Amino acid sequence: MKVPWPKILRGAVRIAVGAVLVAAGLLKLARPLEFHADLLAYGLPLPEAAWRFVAVIFPWVEVLGGAAFAAGFWPETVGVLVVTMALVFVGLLGQALVRGLDLHCGCFGAAGAELFGHPVAALGRAVLILVAAGWLLCPPPPYPSRDYPLGVETPRR
Repeated sequence: MKVPWPKILRGAVRIAVGAVLVAAGLLKLARPLEFHADLLAYGLPLPEAAWRFVAVIFPWVEVLGGAAFAAGFWPETVGVLVVTMALVFVGLLGQALVRGLDLHCGCFGAAGAELFGHPVAALGRAVLILVAAGWLLCPPPPYPSRDYPLGVETPRR
């Protein structure tokens, strides 16, 4: 029996991206005040109340979205949510780097400040999540079989 490596790879990537989001969300939930302070450090022109709302709600969206993504629950809908979150991450971190801000990204809360907090590493991770989630959002290519060596039925003449 042939091992379906493409399916296994897609499943492993889905679980890995979901696990990263769940871990990041849980670490933010553990210390919402520090996450709020990290958000304020980006210096974006939003009222503090909006940042408080984000600091309270976003970690829950991240945990629930990551768990649903890893479980394959509503893959098209949750996939769009994960890609959108990754786009926001890339945008926030990119503008911070362009502006020369020296900040802790807040990605993994206070727990990941030293290991995961550098903006360049965080931007790389966010781009990787964006690419992986975007790849998973695209339908898989047809798999070749004995009857269809190109993966699709060829027209007969």
